[in-house]
Amino acid sequence: MENDTSYDFSHLRVLYVEDTSAFRTLMRSIFEYLKISNYDIVDNGMEAIEYTYNKEYDLIIMDVDMPVLNGHEASSIIQKKLEVETPIYVCTTEDTDKSSILSKNDYTDLIPKPFHFTDLVRVFEKNIR
Repeated sequence: MENDTSYDFSHLRVLYVEDTSAFRTLMRSIFEYLKISNYDIVDNGMEAIEYTYNKEYDLIIMDVDMPVLNGHEASSIIQKKLEVETPIYVCTTEDTDKSSILSKNDYTDLIPKPFHFTDLVRVFEKNIR
């Protein structure tokens, strides 16, 4: 990625929930490139619930298939029991049926994996407050 100073999402607070270390490493680099310094990365749905309970975020990016507690269950608890209205973007492989995934919870949208940089930038731009 070429250094482009036009990207500055430094004001965003992001929670990224992913159990695969390669995706966590990639997202850390993307956050740094986009000047997002206020982020947390956790590796399962139970940790996502704990972090969301204790901290406010502008958006949550949640993997579906994770150990301990999967993304659907964690998102449901965050939205219904904690009553958090933070936009949740679910991420999963590209071959997944988007409408069936989005209907499982009140997700904002689906981000296909592997990630495309422009898709992530679009998500961050939508959540500028």
